Amino acid sequence: DTSAPFISGVDPIAKRFEDDDGRALCDDRFAVFVKAQQIVRIGKKVSHTFWPVFGAQSEVELNIYATKSLTPRYTDEEGVNQLGAITVDLTPVMGRSLDERSVDVAMFFGETELRVEASVKATGESIEATIEFEPVDYGK
Repeated sequence: DTSAPFISGVDPIAKRFEDDDGRALCDDRFAVFVKAQQIVRIGKKVSHTFWPVFGAQSEVELNIYATKSLTPRYTDEEGVNQLGAITVDLTPVMGRSLDERSVDVAMFFGETELRVEASVKATGESIEATIEFEPVDYGK
């Protein structure tokens, strides 16, 4: 799950929360790495950067989801399935600003399993997980 700016009239009010600076955010947003039906070559790497939302946040939990939907918006939508999760420890960078506590997440696609690598940009510390795909066809 990620968060994104809350869009009034689009996002359900139940998903609205505020960060430490009072910015309205939407919880449970689906971050797309590859779209359903997208053809990816073996070993294809797709990366995104994420930041903690709160100053006291000492870890980032990265939940990995899959769906057949071409335009998923929320992780709790019908047809969205959680494949796994990894947790990134942010305690070594707790004294830094939120901007300096970013986590780079890379996913490697195109095989029967998904390799996920997350690293704290400021320290280079990384964690890796391999997620086996369930026998579900997410591409059609």
